[in-house]
Amino acid sequence: MGLGFCIKASIQGEGIFRRKPTKKQVLANLEAALRKAVTDPLLREEMQVYREDAKMSVVLHPAAEPVEFTFDAKHNLVCNAKTNTAGPGYHAFLVELLERAASNCNFRWQCDQQGDYLDETGYWQQRDFHLLQGEMVHWLQVLSGALLEQDAQQHFQLCLDMNLVGKIAGNYFAAYPLGYLSRDWFERVKQADWVMVREFAQEFFPWWGQGMNANMWLKRSLVYAWCEIPWHAPANAHEKAIYRSASCCFRKARELDSSLIFPEDDLSELETFATQSFPSTLPPREQGIGFFRFANNWSLAGGWRINLPGYWYAEFDEENGHVFWFGPHTVRISTMAIKDKDGTPLAASAMIVPFISRKDPANGEIIKREKDDMVGVLQVTQRVDNGVACQTAQGCWAMDGLICVVTIISEDLTDRDWALDIWQKISR
Repeated sequence: MGLGFCIKASIQGEGIFRRKPTKKQVLANLEAALRKAVTDPLLREEMQVYREDAKMSVVLHPAAEPVEFTFDAKHNLVCNAKTNTAGPGYHAFLVELLERAASNCNFRWQCDQQGDYLDETGYWQQRDFHLLQGEMVHWLQVLSGALLEQDAQQHFQLCLDMNLVGKIAGNYFAAYPLGYLSRDWFERVKQADWVMVREFAQEFFPWWGQGMNANMWLKRSLVYAWCEIPWHAPANAHEKAIYRSASCCFRKARELDSSLIFPEDDLSELETFATQSFPSTLPPREQGIGFFRFANNWSLAGGWRINLPGYWYAEFDEENGHVFWFGPHTVRISTMAIKDKDGTPLAASAMIVPFISRKDPANGEIIKREKDDMVGVLQVTQRVDNGVACQTAQGCWAMDGLICVVTIISEDLTDRDWALDIWQKISR
C-alpha cells in the first residue's frame, strides 16, 4: 500500500544517422542531468546514485525508497518512484526535478494516467499541491483503518521504513521514519475530521509542505537521527557522512527558523559522537531519539538473528562470520548448514555433541537449553587472553541441518548472566 508514480520516456536517436545511445549512456547522461537539476548544494551532496548495467537507483531523501530507472522491451526509459513515506513535498520536488533533468537530456516523460504509466496522486497532470496533500492525507487515513483492522485480527508490529523492517526490537505498535506511533494515534487519525486529519498528516510526513523550508530540513535531520545515526563514534567514512548530513540539516533548519523546537539533548549527543575517536567506550543515553540507541534484531547468515544493542559495532566476512563488539564485550557468530553422510540434514542432537564433550578448565560450566525446535549448549569459562583475564562463553544453537556457533567474550569476570542472556537471544 503506497503512493507514487510510474512514467516513461522514449529515447530518440542522435546525429545524422539517428543512432540511439546505449542504455548505459542514457543512464550516465541522466545521472549528470539529475545532479545538475538539484540546485541545493546540500541536497546535491547527499544524493546517492547506484548504477549497474541497465539499471539505476537514486536516493534523494532518507525516508524515501530509491527512485528506480530501468528500460522496457522497446528501449523506453522507465522511472518508478514511491513517495508516500516522505510526503507530498517530496513528491512535488521529485516531479519537478525529473522534468528539469529530462529537459537537459532532450526527452520528455510520458504520464497518461492510463495503463502502467500514471501518477497515483494525479499531481503530474494537475500540479495542484493542495490536492496532492489531500491524496496523501487520504492514504494515511486508509492506512490507519487497515492497520487497526489487521491488528484486531492478529496482533503485529509495523515498520513503515523498508530499510528497518525486522530490525527494530521492543514493544511498539508502529515504527516510522520519525520514531514510534501508538495504536491510539492511528485510532485518532481514523476518526478525525478532514481538518484534524491534516494536522496528523503534517506530523506524520517528513516533507509535508512545498519547497525547502526550515521544517523540511528539521524533519530530514530527524529522519537521519532516527534511522541512520549509529550512536557511537563513526567507524568508517560512511558513518562520518551520515553524522555530517544530520548535523548540516539541523544547522540549516536553525538558520531558517530558530523558533522551531529542536531536540537539543539529542543534537548535543550527536555532535559529541561525531567528533569522538573510534571506537566509542561509553554507550548512548538510554532515552532519546534513534532506533539504534535501543535493542535491534541483527540479521545473521542462514536466516538466524540475534538481539543486541543497535549502537554496537558490527563486522562480517565470509571467513570469520559475524563479529559484534562494544567496550569490553565481543560476540562472534558463524552459521552453517550441515548434512549427514547420506545427504540428509544432520540431527541437532548430533551437532551439539562436540560442545558437550569439549574438555575445558575446571572452572567451566556447561548449560543446555531447548526452545522451539532448537537445542542449545553453552560452556562458560574464565581464561587469560594476551595477559587479560576474561570470561568466555562458547556454544551453539542447533536444529536439524543447521547450526549457529557463538563465542561471547567479556572482560568482566562477573558477566556470566549477561553472557547467558545474549546466548538465549539467538533465534531463527
